[in-house]
Amino acid sequence: AGCKLLANITLPTTVTCIGEAAFIQCSALKSIIIPNNVTSIKRSAFSYCTSLQFLMLSTTLMNIEEQAFRNCTSLVSVTLPKSVITLDKYVFANCSSLKLVMYEGTLEEWNRVGKSKNWIERSSISYVQCKNGKVKF
Repeated sequence: AGCKLLANITLPTTVTCIGEAAFIQCSALKSIIIPNNVTSIKRSAFSYCTSLQFLMLSTTLMNIEEQAFRNCTSLVSVTLPKSVITLDKYVFANCSSLKLVMYEGTLEEWNRVGKSKNWIERSSISYVQCKNGKVKF
């Protein structure tokens, strides 16, 4: 947390959870690949990573907690794996460059994802693109 010089990181495959505020305010962090054993990203894990441009999420990711990517102002797109079952509130709050979220499942699967009523609040997301259509906001 708070590391101003960390630009890239490769997490080992033994990691199963990104802890609360683990990388908060790592303002130079430009890219991160979340390994496939990670099932949860905790609250504010990447908040205020203002240089974050590239994010590859685990194909086993299930839960993204509150404000996980808040104020990631350089983030342009995100692809959510169809393994995601919950999106907590303000996940992408103030991600001013993020207009599109890709979802690897179908519209029907997207509708089954447990989304906080304000998961999208304070974000600039226009729509979620699924395999067979999109959901506009």
